Amino acid sequence: MLRTKRSRLLVVIALIFTAAYAYLYQIAPLPEPWNEFGLNLIIALAAASAAWSMTQVYRQFDPDEAVRQIWRYFAWGLWAWTLAEVVWGGYAVFLGEMPLISLTDFFWAIGYIWLAAALYQQYLIVHRQQASRGWRLLLWGAGAVLVVTTVLTIVVIRLWGAEEGWLAVWLNVFYPLGDLVIAVAAWRVTRLFWGGRWARPWLGLFGFVVADTVYTLLIVTGIYSFDGNLPSLLADVVYVNAYFFMALMISGHLELLQQGPPPS
Repeated sequence: MLRTKRSRLLVVIALIFTAAYAYLYQIAPLPEPWNEFGLNLIIALAAASAAWSMTQVYRQFDPDEAVRQIWRYFAWGLWAWTLAEVVWGGYAVFLGEMPLISLTDFFWAIGYIWLAAALYQQYLIVHRQQASRGWRLLLWGAGAVLVVTTVLTIVVIRLWGAEEGWLAVWLNVFYPLGDLVIAVAAWRVTRLFWGGRWARPWLGLFGFVVADTVYTLLIVTGIYSFDGNLPSLLADVVYVNAYFFMALMISGHLELLQQGPPPS
């Protein structure tokens, strides 16, 4: 339930931006590169809305509070993803094409590192005095993601080929898997803490699991088209709203911090 005007306003903004994105995508009313600029601006603003919301969350805590570190790392991760979207838009607008591997992937990787740091900090708060075990779990989790990503990449290439190159396929498989592992791990940690209410921002990552999975499936099967088609539009709209969903989950967490839990 949306308890504040801020959350309701965010939903309205998401609907307006989604409609504007679909209009620019399908109708392309502006001459290039302005139409492409508008599309990528909407994605960057959606990403920034999530990052800004998380920034407001960590500012609710004093510098000496351990919880502040969790949400600060989380915010840094989302700001890194926002930079990735800005760079992606720069490639699209100024180069007219997307490199298979680019600076965008660097910022996305940095974002995952900060999210992993936030998850580790969350683990330390819930399971006190188990830092060494936390590091082992983090390393095991990272190793498992890399191994499973490699195995799935081989399967994908066997089934559909690799026109974009092996590394590009590997990255497309890694992103939804990385989102899923962090989201599930965070939920398992936070569900024991304050009745699971602190899991809400982490649950926002499931929006990216869906968005990245849809995008990856369309890419590897050759259905996705940068020139535009209905499946590509749907995939991109889901991706834009993954950021707004994250922002909404974070906004709900901010309400929890400011107003306390709702009455039973």
